[in-house]
Amino acid sequence: MSRGPLDVHCQVSPPVTQTTASGAPSNILVRVRSGGMGPPIGLELKIARVGRPGDRGLPVLPDAFQQLLGKRGAKDSFIFAGRDGTGSARAGPEPVHALRSPWPDLASALHGLRSIIVGMDEGRLVWGLIIVETPVVEATPETLQAIQGLLDVSAGVDLVCTHPGADLGLLGRLAQRTGGELLHVRPVDLAARITERVAQLRDQRVRDVRLTLSNPAGVQIQRIFRVHPTPAFIGIPADSEGMIELRTGPVGAERDPSWLISANTQPRRLGTYRLFEIGLTYEADGVPMSAKTTAVQTVVATPPRRMQVAAAVTAAHARVETAAWVEEIARAFRAGEARRVAGLLDRLVRHAVTLEERALVERVFELRMGFLRGGTLDAAELNLLRRQIAHVS
Repeated sequence: MSRGPLDVHCQVSPPVTQTTASGAPSNILVRVRSGGMGPPIGLELKIARVGRPGDRGLPVLPDAFQQLLGKRGAKDSFIFAGRDGTGSARAGPEPVHALRSPWPDLASALHGLRSIIVGMDEGRLVWGLIIVETPVVEATPETLQAIQGLLDVSAGVDLVCTHPGADLGLLGRLAQRTGGELLHVRPVDLAARITERVAQLRDQRVRDVRLTLSNPAGVQIQRIFRVHPTPAFIGIPADSEGMIELRTGPVGAERDPSWLISANTQPRRLGTYRLFEIGLTYEADGVPMSAKTTAVQTVVATPPRRMQVAAAVTAAHARVETAAWVEEIARAFRAGEARRVAGLLDRLVRHAVTLEERALVERVFELRMGFLRGGTLDAAELNLLRRQIAHVS
């Protein structure tokens, strides 16, 4: 493969560690960076809704869809998909099907989008946009299968959820599997947010960008977080067998994505060791291209007088830890672990203080006090906290 306009970089923290009997934890920040790239390749966008039968959705949707059409360029194809009486997709270049015939659940909407993507590859970026207006709180096997179906045709998907009772943490994890995002937005800002997102998608110069992580024996991945553009936890596939592939989503124009990998190493002798081989593959102007780098760490007998810690890795860790605690709080509440919820909320308040984010501190404190008084967490309040964290730098 050829080298091209994208590159991949990594930072290991700590870069130098002391040999111990039990090994040592490490954090690796991986970033995709873009340089000079060619003209936009065009956007193949598929739009759908998930809602109740016969419900035409939010009053702002028709105007939002019309604004989307106004952003369509000469190279672009925008298709709106709804569901007919047999469960098949009804699709066309106008919003009528999406407005009048919503899909009943997320899995069927994802399957419907895939059915109108297959066989339409014209070299453009292939993307889906789904407006979710129902309280999605679990990922069914059908939903996960439908997500894999989009990955099989190299398509990404963004989700926009307008229901206050939905699990935004879950929807964010589903979207990031394809390289997409959960767009955090109030209904009043819906049109502006999705037109902004479509402008970013239309500006893409490359497509099918994939990051691969290969870890040798003795290095165990504990957690993977996407840091930018929005923080999200990434599950580690059970069948990864030393190789993990991540879809990156849009890159360039200050949208370069990054991830934080937490790993443990077995006890090692003195020397310099390879933690990961990191590869990047993508397509530019119809040509397969690649880049790669290696994360290394040095083991010494006596640690430095002042341990080196990369500032960028520390900042990334603080960003994802905030999101991670919120999702752990939600998980503990669903499991009925009231004492753990209270303890996590207290830790999250103190963590927010260290970030010097006053608005975040106030919201977490109010959530904690509400839980201590009533013993419950309001789904809408938890989602407001998730939206706020998504915009914390």
